[in-house]
Amino acid sequence: MLREWIEGGYRPRWILYESMHNPTPLGAMKTWLGSKGWRYVRKIGWNHAFELEELSAALRSEGT
Repeated sequence: MLREWIEGGYRPRWILYESMHNPTPLGAMKTWLGSKGWRYVRKIGWNHAFELEELSAALRSEGT
C-alpha cells in the first residue's frame, strides 16, 4: 500500500515503516524510498523511520 501512495503523489514528511510483516526486504525499501526522496533516519522498536528530504530542508530554511 505504501508504494501505491507514493506513486500516487502522496508526500508525507515522515514514514514509519513496519517491515516485519512486509514481503519487501528492508534493504529494497530503503533503496526505493531513497530514490523517491526519503532518507532513512533510524529504527524505532520494530519500525523504521524515513524523512522526506526536500520538505525537511524547506522547513529548516524557514526557521533561519
